[in-house]
Amino acid sequence: MQTYGLIYSDCDSDVAEAETLDELISEIRQRIGPDDDFSVLVFEDEMMDGTGNYTMQSDGTLRVIDAYGGAIGLCDQLNALLVGKVDLREYQAGVKRTCATTDVQETLKMALIGLTGEIGEMADPVKKHLWHGHDLDMDNLRKEVGDVMWYLATLCNALDISLEQAVAGNIEKLQKRYPDGFSSVRSLQRVD
Repeated sequence: MQTYGLIYSDCDSDVAEAETLDELISEIRQRIGPDDDFSVLVFEDEMMDGTGNYTMQSDGTLRVIDAYGGAIGLCDQLNALLVGKVDLREYQAGVKRTCATTDVQETLKMALIGLTGEIGEMADPVKKHLWHGHDLDMDNLRKEVGDVMWYLATLCNALDISLEQAVAGNIEKLQKRYPDGFSSVRSLQRVD
């Protein structure tokens, strides 16, 4: 299991430990200000996997000061989580690289069946939360959303649709449909 350590460059004794990247992100957001320097250490089975020194930019992004081991990839993950930005073209290309088939028909079938299965995996814990009194497992739901995105990107790859263009088109459509945010009146009066 990996453990993440957060160390601030101006106070090496102030260390935060986290078991997940989400916990680490929460610590960074609570403790680090714009243009502050900090180090992230990654431990797996008590062995250091990588370390990196970063500075938090005023726009919320990270800049690597220096890094070795697994920390360069970690910086990319932290950036994506902190800012909420992922390059959809790169993501779609990465999905294509990890797809088990290159045949278009087989990929279409796999993507649609996979989407159906992953939506079910998201629906079940929500059902248990709403009607059975279970706690809502957000970590699991985040992973399932990632799986849904993988199959959606796979479907787009099979259909030769740019995920980025599809998302941009959807935003544009909704902006025209609801320029001031959702409205029941506008929804009832829709012509498209």
